[in-house]
Amino acid sequence: MTQFFRFFSPRIALLLGALVILTALSYAPGLSGPFVFDDIPQITENSFLHLDSLSLPALQAAAFSYGTGERPLSMLTFALNHLFSGLDPFACKLSNLLIHLTNGLLLFALIRLLYQTPRVAASIQPDAAQTNLIALMVTAAWLLHPINVTTVLYIVQRMTALSALFCLLGMLLYILGRLRLDRNRRLGVALILGSVCIATPLAFLSKENGILLPLYLFLIEWLLFGFAVENARCCRRLKMLFLVMLGVPAVLAIGFFITHPGWIQDGYGNRPFTLMERVLTEPRVLWIYIKLLLLPRLSELTLFHDDLMLSSGLSVPWTTLPALLGLIGLALSALLLRRRWPLLAFGILLFLSGHLLESSVFALEIAHQHRNNLAGNGILLVVFPLLAGWRPGPDRRQIGLVLATILIGLYGVTTAISASDWSSSARLALTGVNDHPASPRWQQQAAQEFWAAYLRTEDPDQRTTLYESTRTHLLEASRLDPLAAPGSLLSILQIDSTQGHAPDSQVLATLAVQ
Repeated sequence: MTQFFRFFSPRIALLLGALVILTALSYAPGLSGPFVFDDIPQITENSFLHLDSLSLPALQAAAFSYGTGERPLSMLTFALNHLFSGLDPFACKLSNLLIHLTNGLLLFALIRLLYQTPRVAASIQPDAAQTNLIALMVTAAWLLHPINVTTVLYIVQRMTALSALFCLLGMLLYILGRLRLDRNRRLGVALILGSVCIATPLAFLSKENGILLPLYLFLIEWLLFGFAVENARCCRRLKMLFLVMLGVPAVLAIGFFITHPGWIQDGYGNRPFTLMERVLTEPRVLWIYIKLLLLPRLSELTLFHDDLMLSSGLSVPWTTLPALLGLIGLALSALLLRRRWPLLAFGILLFLSGHLLESSVFALEIAHQHRNNLAGNGILLVVFPLLAGWRPGPDRRQIGLVLATILIGLYGVTTAISASDWSSSARLALTGVNDHPASPRWQQQAAQEFWAAYLRTEDPDQRTTLYESTRTHLLEASRLDPLAAPGSLLSILQIDSTQGHAPDSQVLATLAVQ
């Protein structure tokens, strides 16, 4: 354990401290923003979270107040926010930022440990200075990356950040345990069991995708340790541990789906896409994530991706089949390179496995950038070590370091600009609808903001302009999303009545048809 704390030497601690401050400054513009979107029903309107004491019944009610009782640990943190600071969005967002910064420190320590695993050390023969450089680069890229803005400033996405925290902690504990298993078996076993029996439940209780932690641990063991243990009995027990961790949930899941054959399909009843459309679209979505992770553009960094064209077949759009084949090729390349470049293989498979739940058959939204909060580290673990290089010529190394520095700087500036959009709900909605005019949800949000401005002003001319803008966005939202159209059209009739207008015959006719 002493070796772990040596990672944070005075020089490294100073650099990490500067990085923490830089990250906090990048996010500062958005910390003053309000509760938005799902924050309102899940937090501000959820009376179970409005604690005024630490009584056990109140804590229990708060913990299980999400949906059918999922994510109790995350809900409990929202309740504690309310207990100490009331319904203050700044305090909630500051808490999210602190979790994000903590995750960055855990990531740095994890990367340092990854380079100490037997297969990585044998293939690369790293020195401490180069390892620290790469760990700092990847940590800086992840802390400052704008793809994480929604995880920090969209308060309910604390669930994602907390789950990532315990997954990172679990991977840390596992590697520490494995590195000590041959020298101090009792300590090694205790750390490994801690990663499995403590970190995994905590990750799952924060958000369901925390259940993937055992899979991440398997990737670490298989790719970076190769189940190489001096004691044969200990090796057998290690393999049995993974057989239980991965096999039992797989058997239970298969049994559930066999006995509930319509469970997945039933979730698509209120979605504007089918199961097949989602499955075919997700390979394209994963490549969009990779593009955003490498070269993010402000206009593509958005909370809602409902303007994304769905794949209705392998050739519609034409990029569907290449995207699918590309993912298969990416996975195969990881398998083929696992012995020569085990860390590269781990990064690729970490990204792919991190999307197994949210980018597969389940009836979730097509895309959300916060799904890369943990999985995106896999791509960064591939790119930045390649840029740094282990044994390049001096010119090539300098070019790689310059490119890495430019990328990290780009991430920080983009995050600061994106965070400023989160400083107000109006600015966020208007930016969203300007960048994504084909998004029905951004059209609805823009309509809500214009109508809120209408209610705040008494100026007749401004009211007329705001009313017309509200109506325009509601009409566009109803055109873009037929399933949600009745709600938008009813809203039009309501705001028309405030102006003394007779019901719009065309709106009534559309409602009658639907």
